[in-house]
Amino acid sequence: MEKQEILKELKKQFDLTKKRLGFKSLYEEINEMSYIEDMALSQRFVSNQFSRQIINRMVEGPHGWLGELYSWVYPGQMDIIHMHETKKLSKEEKKEILDMIDRIMYLVRKNKRIAFDGLKPEEEGPFVDELIEFDKRYFNPFMLKYHKKFEKVWEEEILKESKKI
Repeated sequence: MEKQEILKELKKQFDLTKKRLGFKSLYEEINEMSYIEDMALSQRFVSNQFSRQIINRMVEGPHGWLGELYSWVYPGQMDIIHMHETKKLSKEEKKEILDMIDRIMYLVRKNKRIAFDGLKPEEEGPFVDELIEFDKRYFNPFMLKYHKKFEKVWEEEILKESKKI
């Protein structure tokens, strides 16, 4: 399939899925969060079970960060990078990170429960909107905050080392 054909099929399946599930989120919002166009192009496939394909993709993003988040709070004893970063976190920041892990795990488990419970449109539709809300309101600002913080930590390390030379 050509790129334009795949994207046309993706948009068609999105519109059908949105109508069937009744979610409010826009194509652009979901693509911005989960890169569904990249997914469809790399897989060269748009599933007839598109709701599962899209929701799984939306959950995979935050789920993929769990190891990093956990390492910020509880670094492994041989993980010098995270050991350095965790020293720069306050008790409140560590709690905030652990709270984010809880939020992500809630979404992961909810997704699995919905899948095992028979894929009910009245649950899948609101879940799509819940995932978009989570990303915009919590996850994206949270990750930006900590990436900026740790970027600054490493920048300070560079400056400190350059002054030694």
